[in-house]
Amino acid sequence: MIFNKDEKTVKMNIQRKLENEVVAKAKGIRNEDELAKYTQKLDEDNALEDDKYEAYLVCFSYHRRMKNVRKCMELYDRFKHDLADQFLVEHFYAIALRAKESKRNIKEAIRLAKKCRQQDTSHSGVLHNLAGAMHTFATKYESEAAKSHELLIEAKEVVNEAIEHESDYPRFYATRASIYIDLGDFSHAEQDIATAIEMEDSSSNDYPIRLNEYLAIKMDLKFKKELEIALSRTETKMANSAEMVKDELKTSSIDIKKDIEHITQEAKKSNIEVLTFFVAVISFIIGSLSMLSGLSVQDSVKVILILAGALLFSVAGFCLLFDSNNKLKRFSLSACTAIFLFAIARYSNLIFF
Repeated sequence: MIFNKDEKTVKMNIQRKLENEVVAKAKGIRNEDELAKYTQKLDEDNALEDDKYEAYLVCFSYHRRMKNVRKCMELYDRFKHDLADQFLVEHFYAIALRAKESKRNIKEAIRLAKKCRQQDTSHSGVLHNLAGAMHTFATKYESEAAKSHELLIEAKEVVNEAIEHESDYPRFYATRASIYIDLGDFSHAEQDIATAIEMEDSSSNDYPIRLNEYLAIKMDLKFKKELEIALSRTETKMANSAEMVKDELKTSSIDIKKDIEHITQEAKKSNIEVLTFFVAVISFIIGSLSMLSGLSVQDSVKVILILAGALLFSVAGFCLLFDSNNKLKRFSLSACTAIFLFAIARYSNLIFF
């Protein structure tokens, strides 16, 4: 039997029609009491299979649209054996997997979406989910730019098919806008995200969530568009100002060299200070040991004064070797102080005793 285009569309979209019906019911749920009407059917042993199937799809759609992926997975694990033969159960599960956004889940979502596509080639929801999963994998997990670009092109073609079958569904345009953004086609992305925002039903219970998604895409578009403009300007400026850049780099190199020299000098000074500290400690330890070894107080004082003078002479020598700033002034001051201490040690008997 040969169908004309309209008859073929109706026949091929029976599952999509059912999906839209249960999604509409899910969008109409306002509170837990309304949701409970459907969850109770799932718990009834004598419920009709069709009623149970519809209740499952409504509950799953509600949790998915409210971004409660955990609840979706719990529902699937609970009823996957009872409803395993139903087309939309696997399709809905693939959508929920894509929302988890791990590499393994995205690959599985793509596999399931392709499987569902083979069963119903005109199901716009399946096509949209496949395009979205491809887009996520291309942008997050495909490391090779060429393969990522090819996957984005394929995702765009698939979502175009979805829009061709169902042109009044706003989420399709939002997904295509995201794909256009990553392809660098900002003008088409702007048109699509504007269409999605305009078409979205403001009376649905998940309108704030959907609107927030669209605004996030719009912000991503603005950011990447401005980034591309900035990069373009930078490339132009660099091309026209190559010599200026070289001069700036040369100047920066000189400044860096000066900074390194300054840091080196400071490190040397720091090492001298540490060394001085340890020499002083050793000197006073020796002086203390001298006093304990039976030296008289007069002799101990002389030893300590002489060690202190020797310490200052050592510091003066280090200043000459390493201190590039005011080294003569520092050397003179240290040396004079050392000589003064030697003189006091020499005449300590007359001065102190």
